[in-house]
Amino acid sequence: MIEPLIIDGVILTPIPSEQYDYSEYAVDVFNAKIFSKRLNRFLVANSNSNGYCYAGLRDGNTGISKSYGVHRIVMASHMGENLETFTRENGVEVDHYPIEDPSINGIDNLKVAYNRQEQYRESTKEKMRNNCGTKKMKEEDVCEILEQLEEWQESGWKVSEFIKMIMEAYNRPYRSMYNLCYGYSFKHLHNEK
Repeated sequence: MIEPLIIDGVILTPIPSEQYDYSEYAVDVFNAKIFSKRLNRFLVANSNSNGYCYAGLRDGNTGISKSYGVHRIVMASHMGENLETFTRENGVEVDHYPIEDPSINGIDNLKVAYNRQEQYRESTKEKMRNNCGTKKMKEEDVCEILEQLEEWQESGWKVSEFIKMIMEAYNRPYRSMYNLCYGYSFKHLHNEK
């Protein structure tokens, strides 16, 4: 058994894996921080367009890096289960709950879901049934957003930042605004441009 690492009074636990050697890392599961013993510092986790945070782990045997969701790393380290356990293929996923925000990855905001259906709590299902708890967007609002998006892109700003801004302004979920901005929804309005 690998002994936990203690830094500034915080216990960091190892990342178990049956396929890779991640012994140079340890995790602060409460603050979702991954410490690299080799670099002697905490890693910086990067978020994707959906807000999920990812960190690259380097296999101690091969030197090859692989990226993982921080929520998966935290859960594997906390439970002492192999990182490979927490995948859709294995039917075991990590859910953000009670705060449904993929950027909050401390163990207090995570739970294990043993199937996709289990991930959707009743409150989430109700929001999905009610179009995320709001009325369908008006086409005039969508046209305004698309015009703003065009100006935003011409200025050289990232689309992900624009999406975060308009989701707050219109009180809409990230995925809804993502689909709108990339033309997955309201396609007929994108085609008019």
